[in-house]
Amino acid sequence: MATERFTHLQALTPRRFHISANPPFGINFVLCGHVNLDYDESGSQFFSQRDGIRECKPGIWTSMTRQVGDLGEDFSIECILRWVEPGTIDLSQSVEDWEKYENETRAKDAAVKVSGLVLKGTKWRKMGSYFDDGGVCSVISTEYLSEDAAGKIMGLKDGDEIDYGFYAETLTLNGWEMGAVGQDEVGGPPRVAVAEENGQVIAIRLHRGRIYDDDEEEEDDSQGTEDGLSSDEGEDETKG
Repeated sequence: MATERFTHLQALTPRRFHISANPPFGINFVLCGHVNLDYDESGSQFFSQRDGIRECKPGIWTSMTRQVGDLGEDFSIECILRWVEPGTIDLSQSVEDWEKYENETRAKDAAVKVSGLVLKGTKWRKMGSYFDDGGVCSVISTEYLSEDAAGKIMGLKDGDEIDYGFYAETLTLNGWEMGAVGQDEVGGPPRVAVAEENGQVIAIRLHRGRIYDDDEEEEDDSQGTEDGLSSDEGEDETKG
């Protein structure tokens, strides 16, 4: 059954994914919480109602986290997405091939030093903050949100009816119990910063953020900490 294939793929929680030069609706990544079926059948409302990140470098990307303080402290975790290499991923490949690819690439990606993420001297640019009453922030490549992609990932055949609502809703909750990005993990509503190269985004970072009272002055933490991200010093712990 299609749902069985989808369940097996979710159990893998693959860290690599791809984006194209011509993404759906012109958006490379969407930031969203738990989806409550508040979109039409085409998915256009799903895209239009949420902040998106555009002009990302096409190819294979991966996700990771890094510790920037003592565990248990506020703002101790940053979540990072980064470009890895050119290419795409076959969304219709077998679950076994997905698992093989995941096993081959996870160790390789985990071995990359934080200082190798971006070129030395690269600056991160503020892209705003994300807030959702559900307390979850999912960053999803739009390549995986089209009905065509859903059909391939769920293993549907031509003529099969697709429950796009079930697919999108479940996708946004994938991995939540395994450490997906929660607002509290990065100190409240996460702030978003991007690193660019030749006019294209090559890395995205969700970092410390908080809600300020009306009479409280906002701290200058809009960029988060850049320590260790583009130098040969201060390697931080990372995990895939």
